[in-house]
Amino acid sequence: MFESRTNTAFGVTQVAGTNIKTASFRYQLIGWCELIAREVVKARELNNRSDLIGEYLLEALEAASELSCLDEVSLTKLLLRGDLILQLAQALTEETTAEELADLEGQISAAIKEIEEPDDALLSDMEAQGAGYLPEYRLSVNGAERFALVETIVAALVGTAGNLSRALELSIEGTRKLEFEAVGLVNSLAALKPRERSSRRAEIMAEAESLRAEAEEWRQRNRDAVDVVVDALEAVSNDETSEDTLFEFLEKVGRVNATALELLEKGTQSKYGSPSPFGVLSTPKEGKCVLYCGDDFETLSSLLTQAEFSEIDVWVHGDAIAAFGYASFREKKRLRGCYDGSWNNQEHELGAFPGGTLVDKFPLDEPDDSYAPYVFSTTQTFWSDVKKLSYREDGSMNMSPVFHAANDSSGFFRDPNVQKRPVGFGGTSLKEVVEHASRAFRIGRLTKALVVGGQDVPGVENDYYTRLFSAVGQNAFVLSFGDVKYRFPLDLIGTTNFGVTNPVDVGRERDANAALRFAEGFAKELDKNAGNAPVRFFVSLWGETSVAYLLTLCALGYRDVVVGPFKPECWTPSFVEKLGERFGVRLTSDPETDLA
Repeated sequence: MFESRTNTAFGVTQVAGTNIKTASFRYQLIGWCELIAREVVKARELNNRSDLIGEYLLEALEAASELSCLDEVSLTKLLLRGDLILQLAQALTEETTAEELADLEGQISAAIKEIEEPDDALLSDMEAQGAGYLPEYRLSVNGAERFALVETIVAALVGTAGNLSRALELSIEGTRKLEFEAVGLVNSLAALKPRERSSRRAEIMAEAESLRAEAEEWRQRNRDAVDVVVDALEAVSNDETSEDTLFEFLEKVGRVNATALELLEKGTQSKYGSPSPFGVLSTPKEGKCVLYCGDDFETLSSLLTQAEFSEIDVWVHGDAIAAFGYASFREKKRLRGCYDGSWNNQEHELGAFPGGTLVDKFPLDEPDDSYAPYVFSTTQTFWSDVKKLSYREDGSMNMSPVFHAANDSSGFFRDPNVQKRPVGFGGTSLKEVVEHASRAFRIGRLTKALVVGGQDVPGVENDYYTRLFSAVGQNAFVLSFGDVKYRFPLDLIGTTNFGVTNPVDVGRERDANAALRFAEGFAKELDKNAGNAPVRFFVSLWGETSVAYLLTLCALGYRDVVVGPFKPECWTPSFVEKLGERFGVRLTSDPETDLA
């Protein structure tokens, strides 16, 4: 039933129909982003800015991901919004007062709300217009070498946009929280006795000002990151941009993704607390059940809240296992455990799950008739059999259909064999891991630390990371993030001879900043720099988020980064050679050789 189709650019294997239905729409979105970026660069010379434009660019880039499952209607609406946002950007290339900007933004926002559902004729027209945006066309225009360079930057921008948009959402909450605390401190002065008020005024006012400054710094870092995204889009859209400049943008985008990951970690911990180690149940427990597929903690939290007073257990799939690292999630009584493995095992795993499944902005293969009625999505997908959940009047998502599907299913039967997978090492416990590792390295009990991260790749025949983990031994350990960890067999998970859990898992792909903090801390403890610390990075390069992470490693000075077992199809041998010369990136060979 399933036919693999390979995209010209990044080799994302998807089921039949995915690229045929949406590729031209997704690549048009990138084209619109490039057009808008050109105008934004001009507007910045006049110091004219609009948050509406930055928010749109991040949303559109994220929607352009090859792993996006948005349907043609949703993508067309984004394209129609792009036309309006382009008009706003063009208007800002002229002298504009603050009042005029507010009026322009109001008009654009009103026009966006008036966008109607596109009919079949418009959808066909939009698809036809997209032919000139497809990779095949860009390859013929740019040539293989430049195409590889430009596509790598664009892919990294798409991955970075996803991280930045989440960071932006969390930073809005975080800055409001900081400013609220600052106001609270100032107001607390009134409750003090006159003498105490006089003695503590300077201290309290300084603390309040520090909170406000932290909030403003948070905002400014978001703005600066969006500016680099704009500059990179403008650079790749300009035929006169030199190869050297484009290679510089590989590093610039990598640094922006590093900022996005840092802000994302800060925002996540501001909202949910610091993660701590926890063993997650990975074998069935009897009861009715629903499955959450995604990596958005907000949606998972809402699902758990609505399940609170039911008898239905919530299980997670893939990257969502990271939620168990946070006490705020572990306190939810219906959160039960992790069901099987990574996103690419959907055909077997989702089909075998004995309950309802909620998919949230998640790469989704077409479900067959046997389980399609039990799969629901938070967004409109191009699979007509997958039903989109609706919203209630209070703005919350109505997840009742998922629970009804759970009640209509058999549920789990108890498995007497209890297995657990360790997670949650990305918080304060990471410092302890660094201390253990550096001490063990000094006395010769540790020879190497491996950071293995990224998205798992399709194909049961791909056993690279299984073999790599199996060959690590007691004098080394693996720090992991993303769902590539599901390639590590549960029966090999344990503890090293110097007391460190193996693997040390720090969370989702979006939690990769913890891995960067480990590498930095480990190098510092050993008085080394990023380039010569005994840490080696292995990147499972599948999807744009992992491309962005690879460029982050390049930008931060980490060398001898191993990429594989698959590489983007647009990477020519000479482009791979240049990556090796400039950044020390190399492709995998066999796991035992790479480990040695």
